[in-house]
Amino acid sequence: MALTEQEIETYKSFLSENSNLFASDENSIVDIMSEESFKKGLECGNLSLSNLNYLMLGAFLKASEAISEAKSFLKFNTVIELRNFSSMTDKKFAIVGGYYAVGDEGGGLFHKIDGDNTTLDDSVIVFIDADGTRWKRLNFQIITTKMAGCFANGVTDDVVNLNNWFAAVRKYNATGYLSDGNYSIQSPIVWNCGGNTNGGTDRANGLTITGAGQGAVTLDFTSILTGNPFKIDSNGESCFYWVFENFTVLTNTANTGFKIGDSDYTDEFNRFKFKNIEAKNINTSSPVAVALEATGFYNCEVDIVCNGGASGKTPTPQGTSLVIQRWAFCEAQLVAGNNKVGVDIKGSYSYGNKFKTIDIEEVDIGLLLSGDSLTKNSFDNGTVVANTCIKSIATNSHTNVIQDALNIAPYGGGIQFDPSFEGIEVRSNTNLLTTPTFPTSGQTVVNDQSQTA
Repeated sequence: MALTEQEIETYKSFLSENSNLFASDENSIVDIMSEESFKKGLECGNLSLSNLNYLMLGAFLKASEAISEAKSFLKFNTVIELRNFSSMTDKKFAIVGGYYAVGDEGGGLFHKIDGDNTTLDDSVIVFIDADGTRWKRLNFQIITTKMAGCFANGVTDDVVNLNNWFAAVRKYNATGYLSDGNYSIQSPIVWNCGGNTNGGTDRANGLTITGAGQGAVTLDFTSILTGNPFKIDSNGESCFYWVFENFTVLTNTANTGFKIGDSDYTDEFNRFKFKNIEAKNINTSSPVAVALEATGFYNCEVDIVCNGGASGKTPTPQGTSLVIQRWAFCEAQLVAGNNKVGVDIKGSYSYGNKFKTIDIEEVDIGLLLSGDSLTKNSFDNGTVVANTCIKSIATNSHTNVIQDALNIAPYGGGIQFDPSFEGIEVRSNTNLLTTPTFPTSGQTVVNDQSQTA
C-alpha cells in the first residue's frame, strides 16, 4: 500500500540524519530527497508506518534507483547472494533486496564488521560472506520473522527460522514482530522468557512479541498429534513485563496444545500482558485435550480466545478450552467455547482475580471450579451459555463471586448451577429471574415473589 506523507517524512528525516552513510558526494542526499523516485520507491517497497523502524530503508533501498546507484554501497538481490559474495571490498555497506527474493521484506541495509572473526552467522542479524566477512543489519530494534527467513506459507516448515528469530529477539533486546501468514511448525517450540540473556535484563524488564493480528498470524502446529506443541516458560524463574499479543495458535493434539508455564508452578509471570491471542485445539476425542493451559500469572492483563474443535452442546468433544492454574490479582477478558468444558480453574491458590468479561458458549460445562483454595475471584460481566453453566467441586474455597451482570443462560433442559456449588457466591438474584407464563385475558396478575423491575 502507498505510504502516507507522514511516513515519507519519517524516511526523509532518517536520510537527513544519516546522510554520511549514503553520500557519494555532499549533494547526493539532496538529490535523493528531491527526486520523485523517492516517493515512488517507498510505495514500491510496500511499507507501512507499523514497520518503518525495523525495515529501515530495506524495501525502499531495493526499489530506489537513486540509492542503489550510490557508489558507497554493494547491492545484492538476496541473502544468498550476500553469503556467496567472495570479492574483498573496501565498501562498508550493502543493500539486500530480500531474503529469498527482492521485495519479500527479508532484506535491508547491512554494514561490514571489520576485524571480526568470531561472531556467528545467526541467519537473522549477522550473515557471513564467502570470504568470512561479517555483515550486520544496520537497524534491528524490531526484528520481524521475515528478517529470519520465515516462509509463513502454510507448507514449508518454519520451526528453525522461528527459533532463530526468537533467539535474535532476546539476544538483541528487540521487539519481535510476527509478520502475517500461516507458519507451518512441524516440531515443538519453547519460547523461554527466563535465563541470562543480556545479563537478565530482558527477563526483568520484558520484551514485546507482537503479530500482525489474531487470525492474520497463525502458528500452525496441527501436524503434531501428541505432547505439548507450543510452550512459553520462564525457566523456573520470576519474569516481568513481557507482552505477547496479536496472533493465533492452532493445534491438534491429544494433550495441551498451547501451554504457558509449567504445571508444577515453578514458572512465574509477573505483570505480563497476553492480549488478542487465540488458542485453538481441534482435537475432539481426548478428555485431556486442552487449547490453552495458563499457569503462574501474577498481576497480569489477559485478553484471550480459547476454542476446541466442535460444539460441546451435544456434547461431542471431550476436552477443555482454557485451564487456569494459580493466578493472583489478574484482570482478564476471556472467550471460550466449542468443547466439553469452557473454562476450568484448577490447581491451587488462585486468588483475587477479576474476570471483567467472560463469553463462554457451545460447551457442556461453562465455568468449572475444580481446584483447591480458590478465593475472592470475581466474575463480573458477559455470558455463559451451556448445558451446565456453572459448577464447582473446589475444596477449601470461598467468596468466588458471580456478579449480577453475568448472564447465565442454560440450553434447553440445562441448568444454571450444578448442585456442586462449593465456594461460589451469587451476589444478586437479578440474573436468576424467570419470566412467568403470560396470563390469559382478564386474569389479574399478582406479584407474589417480591420481584421488582
